[in-house]
Amino acid sequence: MVGLNTTVKITLVTTSLLFSGATARNHIPSVIEISSRGKSIRVGDPLTLKLLYKFEQPQTSPHNGQARKYFRHHAYLDIEHENGDFSTKGYKLFPIDLNLEDSLGLEYSKYFLCFYHPGENRFLFPIPGRYSVTVRGWRNRSEPLDISVEPASNSEQLAINLLSDPNDYRFLEYGSHEDPEKRPERVSHLKQVVEQCEGTLLAKWAAARLGIEEAKELEAKYPAGVEFTVQYRQKKIVEPLVRQAQLHLSKALSLPDEFPIRERVLYELPKTEFIRGNYKKAFSLLDELGAKYPKGKYGKRASSVKEELKRLKERELEQSPKPPLGQASRPAALTVVVAAVAVGIVLIGLILVIKKKAISRSR
Repeated sequence: MVGLNTTVKITLVTTSLLFSGATARNHIPSVIEISSRGKSIRVGDPLTLKLLYKFEQPQTSPHNGQARKYFRHHAYLDIEHENGDFSTKGYKLFPIDLNLEDSLGLEYSKYFLCFYHPGENRFLFPIPGRYSVTVRGWRNRSEPLDISVEPASNSEQLAINLLSDPNDYRFLEYGSHEDPEKRPERVSHLKQVVEQCEGTLLAKWAAARLGIEEAKELEAKYPAGVEFTVQYRQKKIVEPLVRQAQLHLSKALSLPDEFPIRERVLYELPKTEFIRGNYKKAFSLLDELGAKYPKGKYGKRASSVKEELKRLKERELEQSPKPPLGQASRPAALTVVVAAVAVGIVLIGLILVIKKKAISRSR
């Protein structure tokens, strides 16, 4: 993506927000900010936006008065091309659960993607040029955000061509598909993108989706994870899914931190690394997950997963077979024997030297 070092912000001052089931006391003034790391993307790339709500007073539930753990936002996008082509009116974003950011319940935020329009089977930014993006809430409208869309590179265009079916994008974004019998076809298209379009954002995204799906399939196939791990390392079970998931998830690590699926990648990859015996790598990834996504759905689980993997590692060390006493003592005994022989040889040499000197003196 182009221009990642530039930050763009839209600020919307909300005078009254109507929460579902809330009374008049919940009509609290707030500020909404939408920001992106860049003002430019390429055709076929998603636009990643951050939605941030700032409240002047803590948000509480209208039912029990307790602090909210999340805030659900419903928003619509209006997108206009500079020439009026491919404009989009009222594109509804999926309900966005904004996670609690601080203990006072004053800020909620989440990243989301503006990518594909399934109703019209096209990208939201399908051709090059300048676009104006407006976000609408219940009664408010943000100031327009100008986005520049550059032509796709050759590799990016190949990725777009390989994702030939609109359902490919549905599978890419949500992991869902129109028909279970079509799933192998969706997987095949994503694999082609990963193999032939390396380095593109779509290839990294496709690798993330494939890795997550493979990790889910692996877990469903072997619900007894500990027993499977032992047998896999002893090569009693040959399971290609482990390596496939590890390779795909590793490629997805280079996605930008704000890309929503990357948090899930950091949650699934340590499991495959642990199965393969890469303890240090697994623990390092879980540390990164907890540090970068402390409020995220998977980031909150990082420490507990790490502790569980540590316990499994300790259990493995305790249960590992120990060699018989005689075998265990052999290396030490052998070392002593070798050392004794070496000392003996040195002493013999010294004695011969001393005798030789004594004979020469007597002459």
